Amino acid sequence: FILKINSFYSSLLVFGITIIMIWLKKHNVIIPSVLSGFFLFLISLPAYIIPEKLNPGWISSTWNFQSLLFLGIPIEDLVFIFMAGVVVGAISDVLVE
Repeated sequence: FILKINSFYSSLLVFGITIIMIWLKKHNVIIPSVLSGFFLFLISLPAYIIPEKLNPGWISSTWNFQSLLFLGIPIEDLVFIFMAGVVVGAISDVLVE
């Protein structure tokens, strides 16, 4: 509310700050965390594609978006999923050590 930005951008801001702080202190978690984000991205694709094939138009009727689509999926969702995977991957690597 204070910065007057939507939740997507505020999430990216928090994810970005968190990732940068972790990466600056632990350089060895950069590759594993990016791979974690990439794998979460890949795993999430069927969760969008299969329901869209079974019920065409559910994505556009559920989300009121005016964004680019990738495989019929809003880019914002995929970017959020990737960034969440990167953050979780980085945090889990730090917590395990």
